[in-house]
Amino acid sequence: MKIDNLEILNGLIAGAEGGTVEFKETTGQLERGMETLCAFLNGTGGTVLFGVNDKGKIIGQEVSDKTKRDMAEAINRLEPVAMVRI
Repeated sequence: MKIDNLEILNGLIAGAEGGTVEFKETTGQLERGMETLCAFLNGTGGTVLFGVNDKGKIIGQEVSDKTKRDMAEAINRLEPVAMVRI
C-alpha cells in the first residue's frame, strides 16, 4: 500500500493494530518491526508504521541518513528478496 498522504495514514491508525497493521514508536524497534514485516510478507501483507505509539498516536521520529541506511540494510536481509516501500 502506498501511503502518500495524511488521510491514508490516519485511516490506518484509526483501524488500530491488528493482522495487517503494526505500530512501532521508533526505529529503535527496527528488528521487531522487521520480524512483523516478515510475518506480513508470509501472509496476506501488511503495514509497519514507525513513529506511532501503541495507542495510535503519531509521535514522529527524526530520520537521519543513518536511519535510512539501517532500514535499507534490514530490508535487504529479508529472504527471498521482497518489494518493500519505505
